[in-house]
Amino acid sequence: LRLALGTVQFGIDYGISNRNGKTSLDEIENILDIAMHNGVSVIDTAAMYGMSEEALGKTLSESHRFKIVTKTPRFASSAITSDDVQRLEDSFSQSLHKLKRASIYGLLIHNADDLLSKNGNLLFAKMSELKQKGLVEKIGVSVYTALQIDKILENFQIDIVQLPINVFDQRLLISGHLSKLKKRGVEIHARSAFLQGLLLMSPETLPSFFDSVRDHLKNYHRTIHQHGLTP
Repeated sequence: LRLALGTVQFGIDYGISNRNGKTSLDEIENILDIAMHNGVSVIDTAAMYGMSEEALGKTLSESHRFKIVTKTPRFASSAITSDDVQRLEDSFSQSLHKLKRASIYGLLIHNADDLLSKNGNLLFAKMSELKQKGLVEKIGVSVYTALQIDKILENFQIDIVQLPINVFDQRLLISGHLSKLKKRGVEIHARSAFLQGLLLMSPETLPSFFDSVRDHLKNYHRTIHQHGLTP
């Protein structure tokens, strides 16, 4: 198990518990310094995270040891075209430029359905080409469902899957898909570990929109405190 740092808030206003908006460059530098000195090894970003890649390019030192993972744009068409493939390559080139890196650790399809759409194999072929050129070490996909995982494993030789899992959402653990991925040698990146900060918030401070989970959150906080833990 290794810790990663998600950076969507470096580029856009994001998160249920976020009341301060986008993170400042000074605070990003502090966060990265704390992360580096406490064993965080992976940084997750994306072309669609606003200014996140640019912020990282401005604040990361040239000698940093982080493994950076970024993502493709999303493709609106029902069938992937040669223009989409070119857009993937152009977007990745722009990501490297913004990050000020000659190469990075990972590139993921941001929307799994793009890979599963008609001619989605063309996107994967381009990613494989970027990998062969040494521009990226590992390629993969960000998913939401077990069905997406099954279809992708049937059709593609991926290195990384990013998926949602947390205390309230253990569907992919219960279904056996984490074990299935591990047996295939796929690197698993967990996202939404704190549900955008929801699991760290006091149940009393939740807006009415979250009334349906308020009692669950109260039980969660009560249980962890009984075990001497913090959120």
